[in-house]
Amino acid sequence: MSRPRLFSVPEAIATELNLTELRTHDGAGRVLLSGRDLAIYGIDKALDEGAEELSPDEAKEIFHI
Repeated sequence: MSRPRLFSVPEAIATELNLTELRTHDGAGRVLLSGRDLAIYGIDKALDEGAEELSPDEAKEIFHI
């Protein structure tokens, strides 16, 4: 089983997906979402709009999980 893809996305994307209340925030306007969260929105579209793919270690450091 492969590891899930993790993304730091602008809050506007999470708001459009109705996930702002359900996901972890970094306190600087970004939200941690999985690739599964972004499947409907489109990962390429999210990346074009400022999302960044993170390693699990980066996600832990940035989002304090």
